[in-house]
Amino acid sequence: MLGLFRKRVDAETMAGFLHMLVGEVSADDEKHFASLPADVGITRDRFMAELSYLRCFAVDLACQRALTQKERQKALSAYYEAMGRDPGFVDGRRTLRQEVETRRDRYYRSLKVPHPQGPMWNVGVVFEEFCGSAGGDPLLIMLAATHFGVFLKNAEAMIRKFRVV
Repeated sequence: MLGLFRKRVDAETMAGFLHMLVGEVSADDEKHFASLPADVGITRDRFMAELSYLRCFAVDLACQRALTQKERQKALSAYYEAMGRDPGFVDGRRTLRQEVETRRDRYYRSLKVPHPQGPMWNVGVVFEEFCGSAGGDPLLIMLAATHFGVFLKNAEAMIRKFRVV
């Protein structure tokens, strides 16, 4: 759908859409956290923060897959610039943008490593590492991999509706 029927938006508007996609903690997110066994060893706040970072990565990847190079450059530049201006995303040591960029690089590398369960499994493993889990919890890995796959698919479908000008 890289043609005539996409709605034209400027980079700042697209950045706003991308920011809304990442969103806030939802009731489903709370249910997912509640479904984890206590011995996973992660806090709710850490889980929710890492879920937000994972969504940021999914938005980045969706832009890579759904937009032309020129559109992608405009959209992601505006997205990361807006992210850097948002004072709600600064933890005192590093900005959200710095945290996302660190994780983004690690997630991208994980997608390149073959795995019998597919590349989404590797994303789940990296998510588990970033959460600081005790290690090897298949429920946490599967939850993250599934969440990432569904979120990526939905983000990519939404992004494909627009042409960044």
